[in-house]
Amino acid sequence: MKNFTIATLLIFLCTGCATSQSVPFQFIGTWKTDCADQDNLLGIQITENQMLFWETIGDIKKVKSLDNGVYDINLDLFSEGQEWNASMQYKVNGYTLIQLPSDGIEEIVRFRCKNL
Repeated sequence: MKNFTIATLLIFLCTGCATSQSVPFQFIGTWKTDCADQDNLLGIQITENQMLFWETIGDIKKVKSLDNGVYDINLDLFSEGQEWNASMQYKVNGYTLIQLPSDGIEEIVRFRCKNL
């Protein structure tokens, strides 16, 4: 009975927790702080399973839906021979992608740009 109660509690706690390995469709596209700047260092290209930053490729490992439209995205990152893992939180609001502050990085607001 005790194991059944624990299992039921775990299922209940995870109700509403959505986890996948791909981002929601509204994230897919090109996002920059300035769409007119071809060399925008803060630009991100997002596909279903990758985030491409300036000189960095991020393979999406897990996407978890949090409260208020915020998604925690776990990435395996590769750049200049280095590999590491990071989790970042993002929210899409219309044509705006907001990267929430974490690990010393301030909030970054990007805008949806036409793919060039």
